[in-house]
Amino acid sequence: MRKKNPEVGLVIGDMSMIDAHDKKIRNVRYIRPSYKSILAEGMVLSNQSSLWKRSLHGSVGYLNEQLHYNFDYEWFLRLLSKTTATHIPFVLASLRVHDQTKTFLNQPEFDRENAIILEGRRTFPFIRNLYKLRRYSIHLLRGQFSHLFEQMKYRLKK
Repeated sequence: MRKKNPEVGLVIGDMSMIDAHDKKIRNVRYIRPSYKSILAEGMVLSNQSSLWKRSLHGSVGYLNEQLHYNFDYEWFLRLLSKTTATHIPFVLASLRVHDQTKTFLNQPEFDRENAIILEGRRTFPFIRNLYKLRRYSIHLLRGQFSHLFEQMKYRLKK
């Protein structure tokens, strides 16, 4: 990858969501993220299935220790402001989902930190919707109909 695309500093793969008993809930397929796409939509990538060049820490820094919930989102915003990313269509990691996660139990704090991170980085709702449309269109063009159907079923259950 390095020789083919030397400008790429971040590689992301897809992720499997599993429950507290290791049962697969669903796979999450991603597309190549950019600074603008994660600014508009939030975490449209998974830190669990991400790899990056170690040398980027020199220009990006490390995690912001003042943040306790969205430190990964804030860090990926900084990272993608300095480098480009690529996506490989393979599940590289799993994320355990259950009702005792820090984010689930402290949603107000999660939202508060998110507001702090996005302060001064206003994204209009129609821009967010354009990025969602772009993401869904790419999945459609790739023929990933079952993924979109699985995504709809998951969203309707919520």
